[in-house]
Amino acid sequence: MDLVEHFRVIAQNWWRVLIVAVLAAGGVYLWSSHRNSVYESNTVMSVTPARSDVNAFSTKDNTLFLAATYAQLATTQPVLARAIAESKLPISVSTAQSRVSANASTDVGFLTLTAQGPSPADAAKLANAVAKSLNTEINNQQDAAIADDLKPVAAEITTLQNEINTLNPNSQQRQTLEQELAAQINAEVTRRTQPRDRIDVLSRATPSSNVVSPKPTRDALLAFIVALVLAAELSVGLRVWSDRFSADEDPEAIAAYVGLPLLATIPRGNEREVVEAFRTLRTTLMILPDTNALRSVAIVSGNANAGKTFVSINLARSAAGLDTHVILVDADLRRPSIHTRLNIPREPGLTEVLRGNVDVRDALYTVNSEPRFRALPSGNHIADPAGALGGRAFKNLVDSLAEPRYFVVVDTPPAGPFVDALNVASQCDATVFVIDVKTSRRRSTRRTIESLQRSGANIRGVVINRISGRQSTYYDYYYTSP
Repeated sequence: MDLVEHFRVIAQNWWRVLIVAVLAAGGVYLWSSHRNSVYESNTVMSVTPARSDVNAFSTKDNTLFLAATYAQLATTQPVLARAIAESKLPISVSTAQSRVSANASTDVGFLTLTAQGPSPADAAKLANAVAKSLNTEINNQQDAAIADDLKPVAAEITTLQNEINTLNPNSQQRQTLEQELAAQINAEVTRRTQPRDRIDVLSRATPSSNVVSPKPTRDALLAFIVALVLAAELSVGLRVWSDRFSADEDPEAIAAYVGLPLLATIPRGNEREVVEAFRTLRTTLMILPDTNALRSVAIVSGNANAGKTFVSINLARSAAGLDTHVILVDADLRRPSIHTRLNIPREPGLTEVLRGNVDVRDALYTVNSEPRFRALPSGNHIADPAGALGGRAFKNLVDSLAEPRYFVVVDTPPAGPFVDALNVASQCDATVFVIDVKTSRRRSTRRTIESLQRSGANIRGVVINRISGRQSTYYDYYYTSP
C-alpha cells in the first residue's frame, strides 16, 4: 500500500476514527476527573563551594558540579527518612521518593526541590523538610570528612604530649617537641576553620492551591490525539489485513472474487508439481474458445513480485514442448529480467527494434539450444516506455511475430502502477492475469482488472501463484518410480 492509498483508507474511515478518538477522550476525562488532586510546592536553595582560591571559571564549574551532586543526594534514603521524621508526615521513604524531585540549574548554583502532596500544606511541609534534611546531611558529611582528616593529627598530638610529660622541663628535646606540638595544634585549628561547602535556602516552600494533577482537559486532549492516530493506523492495518489473499484460500473462490475463469494454480511445491501446473495452463489456453485465433498472450499482474515473469518463461517453455514455435518478448522496459534469467544478451532487443535500428530477426535469441523457443530481450533503457509500447510500432511488431506458426508470450511491467501493461495487453490477442496470494491485494487486483478491461484487453482468466498444499494428487501417479 502506497502513501496515497494509506491516506485514502483513513479518509474513507474518518467517522469511525473520530468516534473512537472522542470515546477515548471522554473516558480519559471521566477517569482523570475522579482522581485525587495533587499539589506541588518548591524550595529554592543556593550552593556555595568552599574553595575560593581558584579562578572564576573553575569556581563556576565547581559550583555547578556541587549543585548536581546535591540534587542527587536530596532524593537518597537517609535524607528522605530524616525529612519524614522532621515533617511527621505519615508516609514511607518509597512514597517520599515518588513525591520529591530535585533539579540543579545548568548555569548558576541553584537547586530547586519540588515536593508533591495530597494537600498544599503537605507538599510545602515535605519540601521544606527535605531542604533542612539535605543541609544537615551535607554538614554531617563534611564533619565526617574533617574528622577523618584530623585522626592522624590527633594521634600525633597525643603522642607528643605523652613524650613531653616524661621529659625535664629544661630539656632541649622537650622544647623541640613542644614546638612540634604547637605546629600540630595549629594544623588542627587550620583544618577546622577552613571554609566549608554551603547550601542555603533562598526561598522556602509555601502552600499553593494550584493543582498539578490531574488535569482532565489536558489528559483528554492528549488521549484524543493519541487515539486519533492509533485508530487511523488501525483502520489501515485492518484494511491491509482484510485485503490479503490467503495461501490456503480456495483458488476457485479467488477467481470468483475477481470475476474471471481460473486457468491454473501454481503451487509452492517441488519442480514436478510446477511443471504439471504450467502444462495445465498451456492446455487450458488451447481449449478456450477462439483458440485458433490466439497467437499472442500478454502476461500481466497488478503488482510487482507477483510472479508474472516466472509465468511468462514457464508458459513459453511449456508451449515450446508441443512442437510450437514460441517467442518470449520482454516488454517490461522498466525492470527487465528475462535476459538475466535465460542467460541471453540484453541488447539488441525490443527497444532497438521499435526504433528501427535493428531487424527483429537479429534481436531474437535461441534459449538453451531449443530451436522452437526464442526470446526477444528488452534492449537498452528508454525514457518513455509507455509511449514506446503504446505506439503503432509495437502493434506491428506483435502482429509480425504472431504468424500462424508462432506463439508469442509477452512479459509486462506491473499494471497497477504503470500504464505500460495496459498498452501491451490491448494489442495482444489475449491476456492472462497473475495473482500472487502472498503479495497481491484484493481491491487493487479488482481495480487493475477493471482498468485492463476498459482498455480493451481480452482477459482470458487468472493464474494463481504460490498456492499452498498439493493442488492435485495425480502428480505422484505420473512420477512414481517403478
